[in-house]
Amino acid sequence: MNNTTNIMLTTLLVIAHAIELTYELGKASAPYIKATVAFTITCTLYIIEALRYVTTNQESIRDSVGQYFVYVTPEHNTTMVSTPTRLVAPRYIRAPRIANTLRVA
Repeated sequence: MNNTTNIMLTTLLVIAHAIELTYELGKASAPYIKATVAFTITCTLYIIEALRYVTTNQESIRDSVGQYFVYVTPEHNTTMVSTPTRLVAPRYIRAPRIANTLRVA
């Protein structure tokens, strides 16, 4: 055999091993791919349902959330007149530390 034949057969052997490895990898990862696709479809359906709910109940959501941002003065409470107030942010926001994921794992 000459050099050209050796290079061609070596290339063919490398391609055969690459195809075999790709096939085995695909066969081993098929359940994970199926689970990922199912999870993506489920999340998409939940997002669509949430958006559908928000668009159909937009007015009632806006009214219920808006109540927390309106200050009703006590003297005008009987006439149901509300005056907007300025919301003041707290100076410091205290929150628990996020757990170190390396220690948890």
